[in-house]
Amino acid sequence: MERLLLLVIGAVSGIALSLVFQVSAEGENGAATKPVYVVVSAEIHEPDQLGPYAEAARPLALAAGVEVLARVPAVPEENVFEGTWPHAGGITIEKFESMQAFRDFWNSDDYQAAIELRKGKVDLNFVVALEAN
Repeated sequence: MERLLLLVIGAVSGIALSLVFQVSAEGENGAATKPVYVVVSAEIHEPDQLGPYAEAARPLALAAGVEVLARVPAVPEENVFEGTWPHAGGITIEKFESMQAFRDFWNSDDYQAAIELRKGKVDLNFVVALEAN
């Protein structure tokens, strides 16, 4: 259940496609695509109520090719090396094959429906998608 909950946190970053989706190593114009790193900060209020969301979002995220790189349920103060961390909850870093793969996942009807299942149970501080250099 804890592992599923951790995946839920990652899935909150946003994650899903209604179809099994593969992004080629090259875009339409033949240029190589760049991976995208998604950083999610979220506070979970009702972890025991997230089962339906996890069941809906998890297969969508996996079909979209998400790779969870790091996840902590709370950011320890000793891990903030400069400035302050003003957000409650944890942080997740995910990797997608391209910005388009992430956008297709995030904007899919199926994932938007899954988001409804987590409303009131999870507060997102932010979701940021950054294309690699």
